Amino acid sequence: MLRVADIMTRDVYTVRATAPLDDVAWALATRNIRGAPVRDEDGRLVGTLTKNALAARALKPAGGGPARAVADDSPPPLLAEDLMSPHVAFLRDGDAAVEAVRMLADGVHPQAVVIDADGDMVGIVTPMDVLKALVHGDRFVERDADAEEIAATYLNG
Repeated sequence: MLRVADIMTRDVYTVRATAPLDDVAWALATRNIRGAPVRDEDGRLVGTLTKNALAARALKPAGGGPARAVADDSPPPLLAEDLMSPHVAFLRDGDAAVEAVRMLADGVHPQAVVIDADGDMVGIVTPMDVLKALVHGDRFVERDADAEEIAATYLNG
């Protein structure tokens, strides 16, 4: 059975909660990633920040209300912690990969942090990780019995 550990990205870029949003936007763009987990000064995961959140903030004037075509000349300096979502979606590295597919398909979670048995972050799963696995021919099944059933169907079909 395919596990989350088999499809996850292991080299995870994380954002400091106190990082200026301009730096975060630049880092996400240059790494060509859609979001990143946010860590506090002690290294604990405290949220996630996505390009969508950055884009939505860029379109909203500092005083609130509808977006204007002209940017506000004096926006207050914002940090990652000001814009991050405090919600972090987690998967365990030993979970079935199909659980990652379910979580990402709900439209709420753009990524899921992967933790090991000790609760330490060991990776991240994004929709791109799922697509890469599919391109390589990996099958997403609930349990090993499902894989045997699929194989029997193809071999006996």
